Amino acid sequence: HGTLTYQWKKGATDVVGATSATLTIANAQQSDEGSSTVVGNANHGTLTYQWKKGATDVVGATSATLTIANAQQSDEGSYTVVVSNEAGSVTSSAATLTVLVSPTITTQPVGVTVALGGTINLSVIASGSPTLSYQWFKGSTLIAGATSASLAISPATAGDAGSYTVKVSNGAGSVTSSAAVVQLLGAPTITAILYYGTAAEVQFNSSTGVLYTLESKNSLSDTTWTPVPGAEHVPGVGGAMSVYDINASTPTRFYRLRAE
Repeated sequence: HGTLTYQWKKGATDVVGATSATLTIANAQQSDEGSSTVVGNANHGTLTYQWKKGATDVVGATSATLTIANAQQSDEGSYTVVVSNEAGSVTSSAATLTVLVSPTITTQPVGVTVALGGTINLSVIASGSPTLSYQWFKGSTLIAGATSASLAISPATAGDAGSYTVKVSNGAGSVTSSAAVVQLLGAPTITAILYYGTAAEVQFNSSTGVLYTLESKNSLSDTTWTPVPGAEHVPGVGGAMSVYDINASTPTRFYRLRAE
């Protein structure tokens, strides 16, 4: 296991030059009386090091210190070092490396135009490490409970119109999205109803980006409006348009338009 070294002592004091396995005192005197001991030290050679990520050797990582320049998320993991010499080896306890990456927004929220009573849907896509957190704002006002990557407001009211942003954060930093403008449309107005035997044409002014559904009932006392088949979720054209009820067979029928 390597070369032994020796140091003789008289009591607690090193005997100068007494560094071999044998101690010889020539011309011994009474002053040399006492208790002698020898301290042996086995030199087991130079220490070597090998760092590991998990069970895999880190190539070239053979010193007492491991430095990773320009650390990336792919460098995250559990690291150990094996220290060896001629007498054997020992493995350190594991050290976990976590690489912090500040948030980056890859897809900004996009503004929408929504009819009153409809649903406002906004979303953001971001990346970063560790786990991201989200907070939505309307103008400069925090929206309580709006802490996910998407925001849904339903039913939309006139007061929901405005500019929305989201702040994305983690332990490495934060970033705020660009503003998404939400516009609210008033309820659509029916401009004319034309009858052709058992069919009815309902005319109205539409907006692009909005879907319209024609609903009917046969009596104002009815509590339920029923979507008219073939006149559901019709996209607006940004001007005058019509939807049709081809089975308007009852003597009296009431209509309304719902924007979505």
